[in-house]
Amino acid sequence: AGYVSRVFYHMNIIQEPRQFPALLYSPSGIGLVLVFVFKGTPFVALFVSNILSRVSTEYEDAARTMGAGRWTVFRKIHLPLSSSVIVWCASVLFAYNLGSFEVPYLLGALRPVTLSTQLYSRYINPDLLQIPQAMALSVLLFIIGFFCTALFAIIFKKLLGGRIK
Repeated sequence: AGYVSRVFYHMNIIQEPRQFPALLYSPSGIGLVLVFVFKGTPFVALFVSNILSRVSTEYEDAARTMGAGRWTVFRKIHLPLSSSVIVWCASVLFAYNLGSFEVPYLLGALRPVTLSTQLYSRYINPDLLQIPQAMALSVLLFIIGFFCTALFAIIFKKLLGGRIK
């Protein structure tokens, strides 16, 4: 955010670098979301590129022959062929990010505190009375993650018309 604010300042978009919105340590969590997006994008890209490299180019060649443009080829061929990989990668990333404590712990605001950060703080607390609460938070985090991931998979499967295996 420091470099971007300086660039905006030199482009006269803002009058002072302090006018740039705070992305880190903010209650809105925009900076945390950006960190998770930047962490997860290479993971999804690696799996999708692996799947698309195994797909024959005959589909794309046939579509191009019939006059399909790049956007149509992407929407009608590449996206349906890689949709199951995208869904399961997104599910893995969601489950990982839900339980990830290091990013909110290091870059998040003091309030509100994420469940994973509360869980970590309770586990490292020397007070042994915090351990049962930490275990309860672990179970709660698992239940939230399981139901959100299942709901995501069901909704995405319906959107794609049942093409996810």
